[in-house]
Amino acid sequence: MFGPCSASCGGGERVRSVRCVQKHGADVEKIPDSKCPPDTAPNTVEKCNLQQCPARWRVSEPGECSAVCGPGEAKRIVSCVRPEDGQDVEVDQSFCSLQIEPPDSVSCVVDVCPIGWESKGEAPVYVWSPVVSQCSKTCGNGTLQVWFSCVDHQTRLRVTDVHCDASTKPPPQSEACNTSPCPATWRSKQGVCSVTCGGGVANRVLYCARETEGEEEEEVVEDSECSDFPKPKAVVSCNDYSCPPRWKVFNTFPCSASCDLGVAQRTVSCVQFVYGKESLVPEESCHPAVKPATRVPCLVQVCTFRWEVKPWSQCSVPCGYGIQSRAVSCIGPSKHEPLSPLFCMHMPKPITIQGCYMAGCGDVLPISDVTTAVMPQHPLDHPSPSPTAAITIPQATSKTSPTPKPSSCGQLLLIESGTVDLKNMTGRCTVSIGRPLDEVIHVKVESGSLNCRKKDYVAFFDRLAFVKKCEQVAGSELTTRTNVLLVRQNLLTPGNGVVFTYTSQKNTKKSHHQDCDIQLFSPTGVFENPRTSNTNHTCRVLINAPPLVKIRIQALHIGLVFNSTNSQSTYIMIRDMDVLKTNVFKGQQLFQWHSSGNMAEIEFHGDYLHSKGSFRAEYSFMPLLY
Repeated sequence: MFGPCSASCGGGERVRSVRCVQKHGADVEKIPDSKCPPDTAPNTVEKCNLQQCPARWRVSEPGECSAVCGPGEAKRIVSCVRPEDGQDVEVDQSFCSLQIEPPDSVSCVVDVCPIGWESKGEAPVYVWSPVVSQCSKTCGNGTLQVWFSCVDHQTRLRVTDVHCDASTKPPPQSEACNTSPCPATWRSKQGVCSVTCGGGVANRVLYCARETEGEEEEEVVEDSECSDFPKPKAVVSCNDYSCPPRWKVFNTFPCSASCDLGVAQRTVSCVQFVYGKESLVPEESCHPAVKPATRVPCLVQVCTFRWEVKPWSQCSVPCGYGIQSRAVSCIGPSKHEPLSPLFCMHMPKPITIQGCYMAGCGDVLPISDVTTAVMPQHPLDHPSPSPTAAITIPQATSKTSPTPKPSSCGQLLLIESGTVDLKNMTGRCTVSIGRPLDEVIHVKVESGSLNCRKKDYVAFFDRLAFVKKCEQVAGSELTTRTNVLLVRQNLLTPGNGVVFTYTSQKNTKKSHHQDCDIQLFSPTGVFENPRTSNTNHTCRVLINAPPLVKIRIQALHIGLVFNSTNSQSTYIMIRDMDVLKTNVFKGQQLFQWHSSGNMAEIEFHGDYLHSKGSFRAEYSFMPLLY
């Protein structure tokens, strides 16, 4: 791009910078000029504003004053000129006919003539001679200063003031000059420069104006009144001084890691911007202390465990209401193979079963989204109170495992602290501990001996974490993150086993439940949907039964009206914590649900969170039969 023209008329030049570059996709990199063929380089200079400039009157400096002393006249040369190729060329005076021709003589004063100055005496005569300054303005009421100095009348040379009579020295004075009004001229207001250094451009707003009586005031007039004068350039150069060298980051290469924190290499060079052109300069020109790093940390994506969801299966029925399922697996960041679901428990597991509808089948009784609706004959209106002692349901025995002591195994312990003795409990023995939602459980293994080679172990599970121990189990301690704990011992060596104590305490760390959550431990009862005004979370009903006991839930009442607005966002999700299986129930159809283990979570979404009594269900414990 060419810069501004050097002249507004009469022929000027404008220049532009030309550099050798190489393209890398969308990026352009400066390379040495020797890399480009010299015969293909574009012109850097071109002619501009070739139209002729308007002519104007030009006057010379006044000649010698005609008077020996006192007032007189001084001649000067008046000519009509026109700028051509940067110089004033004299042309015929007809070209200046539209302008007022200046006079060819001006008034002048030599000095004050003394009395008897015409005498021919030999004695020197000294007089006070006026010294006149130039007029402060060429037009529009200027001023000039007049002061007096002592001169030799014959030689007109200045001498010291002691030769003249000090009492006759006139005082300094100011006089008006060039009182004729100035013609209107082009004026401008300049904007901000495009760059702070290295040569930029600034736009100017041009307008025609003349001065008024006040020196700082002006009167804007029509542009036509300035037509006799060349119009200045609207764009001017600015801030032409060189920019200081600086560091610039060019190319950044790919991250060394596909996920989590890695390192990326990048090119850092020293550049300088001069007259619109950025060039590479030696690195010594830039300050080393502020050089950007050539190796920087980078993060493409976070390496994490996630749920991978497969497509939905076909509906289970050819017509009417049925169910469809899909596989959900826990996948790690590096290997695309299913892992234990415990690695993905930090985020909700997607639903695996949902209802489906495959056109009508005639007169068929509607069923629930998941299971056939079953209405209870004697529903309970109020939930049973939570027990204060342990709930025990005897565990079923198998042919291969000896029966554990009923005093320890198969219990749901609800008291705040206690000691559990699992020594000599051969086979598989499970104990569950439950506390209010705002408490956690601290466990310490007081004594224990397990044979790891024979697969003896003790395991702890608190809904969020699973810990399995065998070696050095005695003396170990742990604190749960939730209000429930499942302890399972597998013992094949008679005489071995563990003894542990537990205490409950208030949870002072991050809570994993909401204020609207409800915890139930009773063997049977009725519950309703909890409500909340917070739109950032859901509400749950948590049911915990003794080990080796299943939970049955029967929906009794659904009072919501479903439409196209809330049908997708309003639903009930029941999670079977033993097998990490989730069922979703939508619509107004009542349903019945059975767990595989002893822990269930009922989670409410959408309008259920804001409508009191919109859902009511009965639950009960059922022994697990083999």
